[in-house]
Amino acid sequence: MAAVPHVSKLQSYGQIYNEHGCRFCIQEPRCRLCSFGLKNGDSIKISADYYDGMPELVHRPFQFYYGKLEWGDRTGNYRNNDEDDDHAEDNNSDDDYGDGYGSDDDASLVDSEAGIITRFAICCCCEDFCSGRRAAVHCFHFDCWMFLKNKFGTAEIPASFMHATHFSYFPVAWEMLEEERTNRIRPLLAENLKNEKWPVTLPNEIQHMIAGNMIRECAIVTAGEKYFIPESFCSTVNLWLDVYAEYTMVEGIRYLKTIGNTRGHGRSLIYRGQTFKNVHEVYYLDDHQGVRDVFITDKDRHLPNATPIPFGTWVNKISDPDGIWDIFVGTDGFKVRTIYHAYNGNASRAMEAQQIARFPNFQVSPVVVLDIRTLKLNSLGFRRGNFRIFPRMDSFDCNDPDVIGYSAAIGRNGIPMAIYSHRSQSDFSMYRELNSLIPIQWVYMPIDQGELVTEICRFMSHPLLGERDSFGLTFTTNRGRTGVLGEDSTLKLDVVDLQRVHEPAPGPSKIFFDKATSMNLLAFENVKPFVKRDIPNSVKPVNPEADSNTTPYPFFYSRCKMGAVTRVTPCYRHHPHSNQLMGMLLEYEDGHTERMGEWRFDWAVEPINVEKKSRLRLTMEVCHGQIDGCKTHSCVVLHAEVVPLGTPLERGNHTWYMDIPWRGTLEWWFNESTKHCEHTSAIWRSSSRAIARGYVDVYDTDDDEEKKDNWQDWVDWDEVWGTLPWYEDSDDEQLDSEFEDNANSEEASH
Repeated sequence: MAAVPHVSKLQSYGQIYNEHGCRFCIQEPRCRLCSFGLKNGDSIKISADYYDGMPELVHRPFQFYYGKLEWGDRTGNYRNNDEDDDHAEDNNSDDDYGDGYGSDDDASLVDSEAGIITRFAICCCCEDFCSGRRAAVHCFHFDCWMFLKNKFGTAEIPASFMHATHFSYFPVAWEMLEEERTNRIRPLLAENLKNEKWPVTLPNEIQHMIAGNMIRECAIVTAGEKYFIPESFCSTVNLWLDVYAEYTMVEGIRYLKTIGNTRGHGRSLIYRGQTFKNVHEVYYLDDHQGVRDVFITDKDRHLPNATPIPFGTWVNKISDPDGIWDIFVGTDGFKVRTIYHAYNGNASRAMEAQQIARFPNFQVSPVVVLDIRTLKLNSLGFRRGNFRIFPRMDSFDCNDPDVIGYSAAIGRNGIPMAIYSHRSQSDFSMYRELNSLIPIQWVYMPIDQGELVTEICRFMSHPLLGERDSFGLTFTTNRGRTGVLGEDSTLKLDVVDLQRVHEPAPGPSKIFFDKATSMNLLAFENVKPFVKRDIPNSVKPVNPEADSNTTPYPFFYSRCKMGAVTRVTPCYRHHPHSNQLMGMLLEYEDGHTERMGEWRFDWAVEPINVEKKSRLRLTMEVCHGQIDGCKTHSCVVLHAEVVPLGTPLERGNHTWYMDIPWRGTLEWWFNESTKHCEHTSAIWRSSSRAIARGYVDVYDTDDDEEKKDNWQDWVDWDEVWGTLPWYEDSDDEQLDSEFEDNANSEEASH
C-alpha cells in the first residue's frame, strides 16, 4: 500500500475536500469493537453510519498511521499519494478558514444517478476538535470486524452496543490502562479454558498462552453478550427514602449497575433515608466507562478514611449547603454512566473546586482553579451546550524535601500534557501512562538539595502570530535556576506574554493540573495578583544567531557550564535507531546537577566518571528518511563518550564529531527529529567518512546552487539543519579564554 502524506505538510484540508469529496475524521485511536487502542500499521476500516453510499467506499481496509490523511474513491481503491503531493500545498477553499465548508463544489462530489459519494478522505488525527472534520466516524480493527461478522452473523452494530461502550472521555493514561486490562482478561479467559473438554490436560502455561492470543475476541464476545440487548434509561432517586444499589462485573471490574429506592433481587441497601436528615454531599467514583461506586453522606455518615482510589478513577463531588433531596441517574442499560444534582436552584452559584473538576481523592484542600490561557479563575464550572463537563485534575508534589526534580510531558504544539515530581526511589511508571501514539518530548528540571521553587510563570504566544497557539510554564528556584516546561522557541518570539501565576509555599504542597492532551488548568491553595515577568537570560541562547542558522524549529533548548563536571549520565533511546543519544545529566563538584537535551530516567545508562585529562566527544550521523529507518523525516543520531586527550576517532558511521573541553558553555537544541549542539570553544569536524564522500570542511553559504549540487543527493539540509558553517578549530588558548570569559559574564549577569 502506498505511503500517505503527513497532515503537517497540508496547508489546508479544503483542497483535499474539494478534490476528493467527503472528508471523515476518526474520533478515537481505538477499535470500537474490542476497545483496544490502535497502533501504527494496524489494518482498520471505518463505520458507515452517515451516508447510504459509504459501504461501497470502505469495503477494503487501510493501514492506520497516527496523524496521516488517507483517501480513495467509491470502489475502495486508495490513490497513489505521490501524484497528489504537489496539490497538498494549494489552498482552494472557498471559505475563510480553509476547511472547505460551504463550497460550491459539493454537488460534484455525489454521483447524481447513483446518489452516493464518489470520493472521500479520511483524517487520522484522532483529535477532539479537528479543524478539517466533516463527519466524525468510528473505526474498527479489520480482524475484529470480520470476527464479529462470523460470530454473530452480521456486521451491523446495534446502537445500544455503541452507546454502552462509549468513552465519557479518552483517558490520557491509556498505555497503563490497556496493560492492566490485558492482565485482567488473560487469567479470566484461561480459567474458562480449563472448563473446556480437551483431549489432554493442558498445562497452565499453555492455557495462558492460548488466552493471550484471544484477548480481543474475548472482549468482543463479552461486550456483545452484555450490550446487544439493553437500552439506556434515566431515573430520579429520592434521598429521603432508602437507597438500594446493584453492581455488575465488567472484565473483572465492579461497576454500579442500578441505583434506586426499590428493593429488588441483587440489590443492597447503601443509604438509610430519613426525612429529618439533610444530605449535603454525594461522592461517586467513575472512569471513562461508567460509575464504579457512590457514597451518600450526612451528619451521621461520613466518608471512609482510607478508601483506596483505583488507578484511572476520579472522584466527583455533588454538594449543596441547602441540602440534596434528589439525584438524577443516567445509565446505558447495563451500568450507571452519570449522577448529578436534580435541583432547580440557582445554577450560577459559585462552586468549590471539587465540584468544578474531578480529583484523584475524596478530600481536597481548598484550591482555586485557574485557566492557563485566559488567566481567569473559575468558580462556576464548565459547560458544553446543556451538559456540564468535569476536567480531571492530577497533581505533583512541590517543594517536598525528597523531590530531586520535575518532568513535563510536552505534547502537540509544544503544550504540556502532564507534570511529575521525582524522588530518588521513584518508579518509572509515569512514562508508560501516556498514549504512545502521541509524539511526546520529556523535559526534566533537576533540583538540588535545599533548592525550592519560588515562582511558577505562564508564557504564551500572541494569538495573532499564526495558527500555533503555544504556551507553557516556567519554574524558577531560590538559586536562580529557571526550567522551561514547554517549547523554548515560543519564548524566542518578540510578542510573548510571561506572567507569574503562583508562588509556591516554601514547604511541601500539591499543585493540580488537568490531565489531558493539552494542559489548560492549574489549581493551587492560594492565588496572588499576576505579575508580568521578563524572559530570563538563562533560557536564551549564548549565540543569538545560532538558533536561526543551524538549529531546528520549533525547538527545546538547554545549556550548561562544562567546568567542574565530575560525572556524565547519558540518556539513550533505542527506537528507531539502536543507539540514539537524547540528552545528558551532568553532575558537578559542588553537588549541582544540570540537564541537557531530553531526559527520561528509564533511558539512562551507566554514569561516566570524568577524568582530568579527558574530553567529552560527541559524534553525529544524519539519517535521511526511510533509507536509514526513519519513516517520514530526517533525523540526527548522536553519541557521547568521555575520551582521554589525543584519542583518535574510531571508524564507524559517524560523519562529524566534536571534542568538548571541560570549560566554556555547551548548548543543546532539540525537537522530535533533530538535535544540535554547540560549544563556546569547540567545533564540529568532518570525519574521515565525510571526507571520503567528498564533503569539504568550509561551506560557502552564499552559493545556493553549489549547496544543491554537492549535498542534495545525500541529505536535505533545508529540512535537517539549514546551514552548517564548518571552520578549523583554534588552538589559541587566549581565544578559548575569551570565549569562556564571555560565557561566565553571561551567567553572572542573570
